[in-house]
Amino acid sequence: MARATSVPARIFHLNDRGRIAPGLRADLVLVGGDPLKDITDTRNIARIWKGGVAFERPLAPTPPASAQGTATPPATEFPPDGLISDFDGGTAATTFGAGWRDSTDALRGGASVVHKEVVDGGAEGTAKALEISGEVKPGFAFPWSGAIFFPGARIMAPADLSAAKELAFWAKGDGRTYQVLLFASSLGMMPAQKSFVAGPEWKRYAFPLADFPGLDPHGLTGVFLGAGPDLGSFRFRIDGVRLGR
Repeated sequence: MARATSVPARIFHLNDRGRIAPGLRADLVLVGGDPLKDITDTRNIARIWKGGVAFERPLAPTPPASAQGTATPPATEFPPDGLISDFDGGTAATTFGAGWRDSTDALRGGASVVHKEVVDGGAEGTAKALEISGEVKPGFAFPWSGAIFFPGARIMAPADLSAAKELAFWAKGDGRTYQVLLFASSLGMMPAQKSFVAGPEWKRYAFPLADFPGLDPHGLTGVFLGAGPDLGSFRFRIDGVRLGR
């Protein structure tokens, strides 16, 4: 668990947090169970303290009896070729799910910005691609900026994509290293991560879902492509985003 607490605090020189010790910032979450043995224990939250003050959370409404005991959502239908977006229609439309959305650390009070635009010149001679540009700025401990695809019917709703075996896409850009973050019910709020370099020429990337630690594609909630935590301006393009079977 050090990589989510003391290690990032040391890397980002946040000397007032990351450990439980007298005089440090008391932002704490107490869970029942052992997340090292069962990652779903991260959702078994008993108490929360922010700045040393206990935060009382309202209880969630009890789901109807018909919904209780349902471990996974129904299997999500997606095209036989796995296509999510090719952008050739001139928009960032997707073949299923809640579409592509901006995603930056502004959600957590950060200052990073992003812009999406469908532009001419896709991979393998296709008509269009999606250009994602912006700036990763200081202001949050783990800054990020990019675009996220939500495969469920609503934002962050889980989608059963267990039929998918890999995430594949084409990319080109400014030579920076970018992140692939997959969010899923099995991971709580901590995504599984891979990286790629968007060079000056189009290149196809394929990431087997089995290579993302802890990922259960029965409950995939988001696919993020973007920059961070390194600061600075960025610009890259993606095309032919698909889930291979």
